[in-house]
Amino acid sequence: MKYIFICILFCCNWFNIVGQTIIFTDPIGFNHAATSAPSDPVGVFNRNSIDVSNCTSIKLQFNFFWSLDWEGSGNMESVNECGSCAGDPEDPHSPGCDNCWDFLYTKILLDGVETTTNLLSGPDQDGMVMMIVCTNGAATLEIEFNAAVYAVTNPSIPEAISVTNIQVECWDATPTAVATPTPLC
Repeated sequence: MKYIFICILFCCNWFNIVGQTIIFTDPIGFNHAATSAPSDPVGVFNRNSIDVSNCTSIKLQFNFFWSLDWEGSGNMESVNECGSCAGDPEDPHSPGCDNCWDFLYTKILLDGVETTTNLLSGPDQDGMVMMIVCTNGAATLEIEFNAAVYAVTNPSIPEAISVTNIQVECWDATPTAVATPTPLC
């Protein structure tokens, strides 16, 4: 009886370990900084065609760091500093929004369909973002990062956003994966 119990414990732990797999990593990520005369201060950084066909859920996580503080003079501008700007990260060049606010807008697309977004525009200086989505049978994952930084008040320390340690974890839920937070599917 003792050996059966040990075997059951071993099998349960083994299955929980294989329920989660890192399927994509990019430790370097990207840095997007304002220049003295940017032709387009919005940078788009894509991670395309990651195979998620064996995943029931995925977890995207990454670290971010803004080069300057928020609010005040000579720093990162949040959307509330832009007057009548609607703050639309899908159209950062709309009248009143251009040359105003700094942001990082992350999109998760499954089989080309946008499923989840995350918008950072202050007040946190740095941190980690975690996004979890059900794949609903999708085969491919695309991650789109839209980064905007506008002002160059100090050329030695320009406004910039850095994204590092990009990681996608696949949860195949066989059996239910053990993680915090728990998988959605």
